[in-house]
Amino acid sequence: MRKGVKALSVLLLFCVLLGFAGCGDKQKLVGKWKQSSYNSGYSKLKDLYGELEFANNGTYKRVSSNEHIGFSGEATAESGSFKLDEKNGQLMLYPNDGTYGSTCLIYSYSVSSEQLTIRTLDGSDIVYFKR
Repeated sequence: MRKGVKALSVLLLFCVLLGFAGCGDKQKLVGKWKQSSYNSGYSKLKDLYGELEFANNGTYKRVSSNEHIGFSGEATAESGSFKLDEKNGQLMLYPNDGTYGSTCLIYSYSVSSEQLTIRTLDGSDIVYFKR
């Protein structure tokens, strides 16, 4: 009986550890992020409003405003699905924009518990988000 309990305990522990190993950056990315700053090759601007939300089911929502200090504009909203290429550090967004086929926006990204950084592949634009 004791051998059976020990074997079951080891199997259960293995399953739990395997579950944690599969989470990776996707679990870190899930949640609501508020834009804290934007840095382009031309100037440093701080958005008055920008938000990204990633869900466990692989979908995202984005709300942004191009209202910067000294500029005015309208708010826009977007939603779709996302995938991560953790090996290459790339975030792929597939917006539901109604176009024929599928649009894919590819960015490099890094994520920690409190900060998300998204860059264009050429590095010219960088957007920082905080929880």
